[in-house]
Amino acid sequence: MTEAEQLANARVAVMSEYLLRLIAWRKRKRTPRNASETGQRVCECGCGKRFKPYRANQRFASPECRRKAWQKSREGSHID
Repeated sequence: MTEAEQLANARVAVMSEYLLRLIAWRKRKRTPRNASETGQRVCECGCGKRFKPYRANQRFASPECRRKAWQKSREGSHID
């Protein structure tokens, strides 16, 4: 085997290891962190959406709901 072929094989081995780690990370990211929290919740922003939390402390159904709740909390806090 030539030096170029050995280098190509080494690159393939490194890339395949990287891809396997990436696939495993994505699978972990999609699964709930706490098995007891697999039930549905109601969003706390007031929209009433039901969602399945991916984290034990997830309170909102989406980033839009989180922004809406933040804006509601800021409405009464203006100082004149």
